Amino acid sequence: IGNAAAAREIEQGCFAPFVPTSPEQFPRLIKLGSISESDVVCDLGFGDGALLCGIVKLAECTGCGCEIDSGLVASARALAASTGLEASIVLTESAIARFMISSEFRRATIIICFLVPAQLEQLIPRFEAAMRLGVRIITQRYPIPGLDHLRCLDA
Repeated sequence: IGNAAAAREIEQGCFAPFVPTSPEQFPRLIKLGSISESDVVCDLGFGDGALLCGIVKLAECTGCGCEIDSGLVASARALAASTGLEASIVLTESAIARFMISSEFRRATIIICFLVPAQLEQLIPRFEAAMRLGVRIITQRYPIPGLDHLRCLDA
């Protein structure tokens, strides 16, 4: 299912390639999102899982997320296991649009995503619905088209 979903997202032009986030960014993102131990952080397109594992460990919160690349999912699960976080993080192999209708996604209080503008634009209705429920969204590099940010660490 993951590889078929990945192929569809790539064909639709809304595929964000994996780009690792440096560990120095983890505390900055925690500060930006005011992430605390009561939060459930959802990483849409978690890649190798380092960002999500790092935030969960530093903030002592829980996490969830999805990734369409089965190799990256395996790496992320291995990382969660090796750092003792497997009980704190649910890592799902899934396309983002499909994951965003799951019960796991509905638990999120914070969404983190490093997605390309076309992908962010397609997800606006789901982001708006989540924000109406009080979910905070942190984007890296690209803003969500048409939505204003409340805080920004870098210009």
